[in-house]
Parts: sequence; C-alpha cells; structure tokens
Amino acid sequence: DKRLVSYFDYLYLGRLYEADKKYNDAAQAFENAIKKDTTKYTFYKQVSDAYESAGNYKASVDAYEKFLKAQDPSQVREDDYVSFGKKLYSLGTSKDVDKADQTDFLNKALGVFDKAIQLDPNDYRGYFYKGHTGVALDPNYSNIENANNYIKVVEIAKAKNDPRYNQV
Repeated sequence: DKRLVSYFDYLYLGRLYEADKKYNDAAQAFENAIKKDTTKYTFYKQVSDAYESAGNYKASVDAYEKFLKAQDPSQVREDDYVSFGKKLYSLGTSKDVDKADQTDFLNKALGVFDKAIQLDPNDYRGYFYKGHTGVALDPNYSNIENANNYIKVVEIAKAKNDPRYNQV
C-alpha cells in the first residue's frame, strides 16, 4: 500500500493485526517494517512472536534466528537465548514436525539453554527449560541430568530467599 511509507506505519499496522488476532498478517507487516528500515532488526522478535501466536513455529524460529544473527554477538543477552530456546522447544514438541526433526530441534534447544546458563548461571530459567526440554527428549526420566537441572532450579530459588520463588 503506497500510503504506508515508514517503518512506523508497518509497525503500527502489525500491532493492529495482532490486536485482531491476525497473526500472519502481523508478521508480514513487521517484516515490511524491517524492509523499510533494516536497522530495526529487533522487529524480528515481533515477527517471531506473531508467527508463534499463529502456531507457525518453524517461521517463528526462523525469524528469531534472524534477530540473533543480525546483532553483535556480544549484545546477545541471556533472555534472548531463553526466548529462542523456548521457541525451539515449541517447534520440537509440535505435532506438525516429524519425529527426527523434533529430536533435532529439542537438541538445539538444549544447546541454546546452555548458552543462557553460561551468560547467567544464577538465573533459574536456563536450568528449568533445559530440564523441561530434556524430559521431552527422555519421557522415561532415565537421564539424571534432567533431575540435576531441576535441583539447580530449587537451589537458585532457595538462595534468592524471595517468597515468590520459595513456595516450592
């Protein structure tokens, strides 16, 4: 549409589509915002979230990978890896993906959660989601590392001495 001239126009259009639960349209609008201004690579996170809301987990993962690749590696935060790992987990547990690909995506998620843990070993989320992903790969609970991840979550939560975490 010729009336949409700046990335802001597409950004707001994407938000309107999201409000109407037209997630694929929202993702396309956010992608158009990036085309208008390629320095706005953080919009790939919104593209990813919109596709995830639409249930298109593969497109969600692809968009988030673009976000991660577009930024300086030293600027990638633990939150970014946790979010990406969760998206890989969603793709890896999707019924729309064949079993071999599910395993590949879940193993990739484990590696991403390891990166989150390396960046902030005192944040429970990397351990929690790594344990969760490990259980998806091993539903019979035969891998002790999954239990160790959950034990680490409890240790971190207890050390915080925060009532929000300590009701376990």
